[in-house]
Amino acid sequence: LNRDINTRGAYIEQINIENINYILVISRDNKNNYRYQIFEKNLQELICSVNLYENYIQNIYWDNSKQTLSIIKNPIKNRFGQINKYKVSRFNECFEFKVISREIILNPMELQGFEQCDNKNYHIFTKNNNSFLFFEN
Repeated sequence: LNRDINTRGAYIEQINIENINYILVISRDNKNNYRYQIFEKNLQELICSVNLYENYIQNIYWDNSKQTLSIIKNPIKNRFGQINKYKVSRFNECFEFKVISREIILNPMELQGFEQCDNKNYHIFTKNNNSFLFFEN
């Protein structure tokens, strides 16, 4: 990523499928096109690429217990929030990502991230120069 002058941003998450760790890299180029690549755990070998057709991504979150990937995004650039959850499984020589839910959050702030910890869901929002953390049980 450091050598690619066309890479504008990257989101990296370790995922575990069938007890094997992989690294998912979602990168965005200068034209706002996204690439979705899965590498072996040391980033030495590209396993495969997939197409998810997501945009305005803010963050990603892997839930190992449910084998789901959450893509945190803004449905309108810099506004509101959306969390798309995918069930991930092995498929042929690559992986299959099936949408299992889409959550839209109507809020005047910009959703930046989502995490789960100790049975609580945390949502991180920003508005202007302020950051806000909300949680639900």
